[in-house]
Amino acid sequence: MTGGRACKKVLDFKPAVKLAALTCQKGQHFDFIDGGTCWSCPDNADRTVHGVKSGKACRNKKMKWATPTRTMYGLFGLGTAADEVLAELIANRDEIDAVVIEAAENGKVSKDKALAAAWKLIDTKPWESSYLHTLLAKKVIDAAQKPASKRSPVEKSLLSTVANLFQWNRQFIAYQAKQAHETWFAAGQAFYNKRAKEMGAAVVYSDNMITPLDYNELVASTVQGAAIGSMAGSVGIGMFLPKFAYMFPYRSFAIKAISAAGSNPSAFITGGGGSGLLGSTGAAGAVAAPIAITLAIGVIVTMEIDKFAKTQKAEGEIRQSINIANRPVDIALMLQQKNGKEEFWLHWSTILSENVAPSANFKARLAAFKSGQTGAPAKPTMPTIQGGKPLTMTPATSSTSSASISATTSVPLSTGGNWVQVQGAATDIARGADGTTYIVSTEKQGSGFKIYQRGKSAKNWSAMSGAATRIAASGDRAWIINNVGNVFVQLGVGWVPVRAPVAQDIGASVKGVWLVGKDGRIYQRVGKGWQPAEGNAQRVDVDADGRPWVVTKKGNVFVHGNDLKWQLVAGEKASDVSVDVPGRPHIVGTDGKIYTRDARFPKWKAISQSNDTSAVGIGSGQVWRVNAAHKIFYLK
Repeated sequence: MTGGRACKKVLDFKPAVKLAALTCQKGQHFDFIDGGTCWSCPDNADRTVHGVKSGKACRNKKMKWATPTRTMYGLFGLGTAADEVLAELIANRDEIDAVVIEAAENGKVSKDKALAAAWKLIDTKPWESSYLHTLLAKKVIDAAQKPASKRSPVEKSLLSTVANLFQWNRQFIAYQAKQAHETWFAAGQAFYNKRAKEMGAAVVYSDNMITPLDYNELVASTVQGAAIGSMAGSVGIGMFLPKFAYMFPYRSFAIKAISAAGSNPSAFITGGGGSGLLGSTGAAGAVAAPIAITLAIGVIVTMEIDKFAKTQKAEGEIRQSINIANRPVDIALMLQQKNGKEEFWLHWSTILSENVAPSANFKARLAAFKSGQTGAPAKPTMPTIQGGKPLTMTPATSSTSSASISATTSVPLSTGGNWVQVQGAATDIARGADGTTYIVSTEKQGSGFKIYQRGKSAKNWSAMSGAATRIAASGDRAWIINNVGNVFVQLGVGWVPVRAPVAQDIGASVKGVWLVGKDGRIYQRVGKGWQPAEGNAQRVDVDADGRPWVVTKKGNVFVHGNDLKWQLVAGEKASDVSVDVPGRPHIVGTDGKIYTRDARFPKWKAISQSNDTSAVGIGSGQVWRVNAAHKIFYLK
């Protein structure tokens, strides 16, 4: 009984009997679990070797890319030139009336009702008016198609602003594609490595890759809620009107939109962006197809990446799109290129997608036009510096003059010392009142260069998020400008976009922020807006009293004298300026040396003998400089 052969097994073969068809619908997976059941994976996912009831039963094959939220400029956030054009359009009325009447005729609705509804919207919520969006776009296109010598100053300024914003949008899309592609590649590698550990050499036979991105969908996500959501409201009028047919070639879709809204004509006679001309579901659907087709035009080439085989091609095309995006935009050239009009509308509808209330400047210009003042706007004057003390840069001649500079007498003039080099490389530098030093590095990133900060007692630089070309410090926070002139202010470890004129330099202190536009105009930060000031400059900084100091194109240094005038600070020509204590500026001379002066004395004094300085920053009683080789020093 205990032997290995005590019992024997008898094999009795019989045919199988069919009891039921254990089949599943197409696309479903059969499993013997629970007596035989059918299962399906979500779209863009495939079945794994794990049990159907486990959290790993299906693997998502398609990567989704969530783009960061951007603050858009809106119809009334495009600056003074756009304000001028819009104010004249509304005050004159003729061009707006013409397009409203034509829209009414095409939609077979009452002309009077259409006019009343359109003007009610313009009077109450002008930023939602499709008519204004389209007519301003027409002004931009008309100006671009003129010879440069025939463009008015307003047209030149408007074109410059729009071109810079178009480039910003191009760059955003292109760099999002780059980041998304790199993320997809890294995710695919990680997944492959994990499967290889599980399967060994057999991994080469498995479907082990994450499906690559659909780059048209990627571009759609970069403008989701912007171009897609507001394309109808922003530029819908142009799709209806024969006189604007050259601006948007999808007339057939416009006709479908009219038909879709025909049963409820009041839905489109206002020309509103939300519930207006193309705001209905049917109408929005009518334009969805052409929008989807043209999203990537001129920015991203549609790419079908076959696992790892074509990643080099994808990377090359993304690099090419970034190179294109980093070039200045010529709107006239864009409109001449194949699909150029479609790209124009993509960028236009994106940057105008946010509701922005009219500025004080627009209201003033509208009032001026309505009162018959059709000439150029009055030349801006110097704003009053709130709380700032009167300042004179001439020798003290009276007790009043002496009192005006008393704030500076306790701080000795920097006359010498040793320049100590610190690690790192920079193109610009700033120092906050709390002793934090900020630099724009030489490492390219996004729309500029990487940013670093160094606390007052720190020995090393700490990387910050974002990218910049110019930087300023106010108290314990920084302000930056990127390579397309967008302005951001520090919020914790991140950056918040600030609506502002397209900028080339910015200066800040705890008492005020000023910037110089790319066109050389000077602006003061007032509330959440910017007030233009008299004059032109290239560089600006702000002292502890909130007073601006500027360097002009010719190298002259001026300071706001609190008498609503700029006061020339004679004696040296400069390329950069930095100041914290009122009356104590530091400049980079055109000879590359650093100079400073006290308001009590009429001469500049060199505090560095090196003639290679390119940037200077002062704060918390210490001077820092960057030389032409991008090396960083502070004065000890």
